Amino acid sequence: MFATRRQIDYVLVTLAVVALMLLAGMMALQHAQLQAIEETVSDGRTMGEWDIFQLQVEQLKLRSEIDAVLRDGGKGDAMSRLALRYGIYVSRFEIIRDGFSQRLIGELPGHHRLLAALNRFSVEAEPYFGSDGLPPVYDDATLRRLRAEVDAIASPIQAVLLSSNHARHKVNSDYLLAVRTQVHTAWAICLALLLVASAFAILALRQKRIAVQRNLALEQLHGELSHRAAHDSLTGLANRDAFERLLGSTLEAPPATRDKHAVLFIDLDRFKFVNDSCGHSGGDQLLRVVADLIRHAVRATDTVARIGGDEFAIILDTCNPTSARQLAEKICLGIDNYRFLHSGQSFRIGASIGLVMLGERWHSVSAVMQAADSACYIAKEAGRNRVYVYLDSDLGVQTQRGVTSWVRRLHDALDEGRMRLYWQRIVPLHAQPDMRLRGEILLRMFEDGKLIEPGAFMTVAERYALVTRIDRWVVGAVFDWLSEASGRLDGVDYLSVNLSGQSVSDPEFQRFMTEQLQRPGFDARGLCFEVTETSAITNLQQSITFFDALRKLGARVLLDDFGSGMSSFTYLKNLPVDYLKIDGQFMRQLGSDAYDQATVRAICEVARATGKRTVAEGIETEEVAEMLRGFGVDYGQGFLWHVPAPLASLQEHLPDTRNAKAAPSGRPLPRD
Repeated sequence: MFATRRQIDYVLVTLAVVALMLLAGMMALQHAQLQAIEETVSDGRTMGEWDIFQLQVEQLKLRSEIDAVLRDGGKGDAMSRLALRYGIYVSRFEIIRDGFSQRLIGELPGHHRLLAALNRFSVEAEPYFGSDGLPPVYDDATLRRLRAEVDAIASPIQAVLLSSNHARHKVNSDYLLAVRTQVHTAWAICLALLLVASAFAILALRQKRIAVQRNLALEQLHGELSHRAAHDSLTGLANRDAFERLLGSTLEAPPATRDKHAVLFIDLDRFKFVNDSCGHSGGDQLLRVVADLIRHAVRATDTVARIGGDEFAIILDTCNPTSARQLAEKICLGIDNYRFLHSGQSFRIGASIGLVMLGERWHSVSAVMQAADSACYIAKEAGRNRVYVYLDSDLGVQTQRGVTSWVRRLHDALDEGRMRLYWQRIVPLHAQPDMRLRGEILLRMFEDGKLIEPGAFMTVAERYALVTRIDRWVVGAVFDWLSEASGRLDGVDYLSVNLSGQSVSDPEFQRFMTEQLQRPGFDARGLCFEVTETSAITNLQQSITFFDALRKLGARVLLDDFGSGMSSFTYLKNLPVDYLKIDGQFMRQLGSDAYDQATVRAICEVARATGKRTVAEGIETEEVAEMLRGFGVDYGQGFLWHVPAPLASLQEHLPDTRNAKAAPSGRPLPRD
């Protein structure tokens, strides 16, 4: 600290000396400039005198050019040269009349006589030379008259030149006076700067003392900031970064020491319900209470951290498996017994806890946290409000590990562009005048040379909130493909795209959809969006708002898996949809199951009553297709007509609508 202060003193003194030297140099330079200006300006010409001299030269050249034209009779390019010379002469005249010379020598007695002579010549010459830029026609009489006018200008020019000394000396005197005033002003400013520099040096010494005091305050502030950087601002517990740093240090300890520690991963149960019912302020209040409950349940040597919205983690110091489980169950019991009161309401929450004992097998923080998260998830799946101890050999852990692997594989597939779009035809079951093509866009994941259908990964994507990212990719890819192929898709009625319930209720995704549908030149009428009945009913009001927005932009909406829910008909009248897709589970035994037949008939009757069309999926036999025709189903989809194929092959199946009269009635079509 002492060396730093001496350095500050040295820098301040150096700056003061340099400032004084610079100011002295400025004053010396100003004095030298004044002497140089006095020596050069007093011996030079004025601008006005120089302009008059140039005018005299051009007047003589113009007269010489007129004489040459009269002598040659205007032959060759003599008239062009004369016009050019006249133009130069006119520019000199305009400088004398309108430029700086007017102010410099305008007071001379001969100046007005000169301007009068120049104006007379311009009045004579302008009609002859014109303003179109073309050479004038040779006219001997006019040229001789103009030569006389040019000769008449010589005398006023000479008179002005002879009397211009007065103007020159006056301008020089005014100029030198202005320069002297400037130099004196500069000297005054320099003196003022000297005073300011001296004041600055005194102030700098005082600021040095203040800086010492500030350093002490900054050290205290740094300590506070370091504490905030390592702790959660809401609960006062350690944050995720601090927790992971401490866990990393623990894992670096010798195995004999590491075996004595354990990690708890705590996820609150039913917290979202409290947050939605009481607002964020109520949720924050509950989190602070839970933090206190956990802090009082553990020992002073244990480290408690809040690592997520409603997630906590604990490092249990020097704790065997039995004691670790007892502490975890104590936390579970304490949270389960607590009742949160807010606005006259009582709420009960719980906690699911994953327990991992540290040992030689753990070498990274991420592996420990992933194992603890897996154990916590298994505790939730087992009924919530309980503790689950992580064991490598446990089937549940292995299953959860597979789920976690799927998350990584999905991220990699999206990042590496390994998602693929397929499509499957939707055919009319009755003859229709419109034979345009209809189809559903299907998603596949390409991995290790194989195509994986969405049934293998969509459940994981929904649980880990990846499904909205997948929907964004699908929608963007479909829109790009449609934009590129728009001129070749006149025979397409619509293509349907599946959306998840998470995407439907996500405001950011809704804005993304609106932007895509409003692309310049994009026709949204060629798209239909499929949302499952369960998703639509779960977020009913949001679904209604979103569906209305899609339909206003020209797109259509299809309610997928209709009939699988218990309240299908109850909610149908409130949902603004265009199509109902009958769940494929009813097609498997439609020929022999009276319940399935009655359900499909009821769906068709309700659809007709509400003005909606029906689509049956999963049709594989002509027997089922014929029964659906009898029930009044409008469209069918399944392997009976079309095996899903890459989206690029769609254009090969476009119908020729130029000579078509009616669409086929859904009889078996050739397979791809």
